[in-house]
Amino acid sequence: MKESQGRNEVGVIIKSMNLLCCLAVAPQLVVELLKQTGITKPTVYRILNTLNVGGFVVRNSGSRKYTLGPTLVGLGRATRNFTEIIRNVRPTIMELRKKYNEAVNLGVLNNGKVIYLITLESEQHLGMTVPVTIHKNA
Repeated sequence: MKESQGRNEVGVIIKSMNLLCCLAVAPQLVVELLKQTGITKPTVYRILNTLNVGGFVVRNSGSRKYTLGPTLVGLGRATRNFTEIIRNVRPTIMELRKKYNEAVNLGVLNNGKVIYLITLESEQHLGMTVPVTIHKNA
């Protein structure tokens, strides 16, 4: 994981998110997290202890591995709003693609960036693929 050095960013939050992303792949020992993130050992322990208090991570006392915690399940449920939007809009997007035979994208604006929620490719032979990711708004 790469750490950003922006002026308007809080370093410890970036480090915390990097640790959570690593744990999303698999439960891990502190030593594994150190290697993957490059974060210092004392900082990793402080962050993990803080995330543990909030239920964002859980430490298995037997294996000593950290995993994602139950608080993140609740946050995951909050994303259901986007799932409902996608479900409700999908028939219209499919109709647009069928009518115009062009690729159709659904995105939301977030802090001056477009986050693509759906990308339906054109059925034409020549086309351009837009990855479902975050792009800066021009």
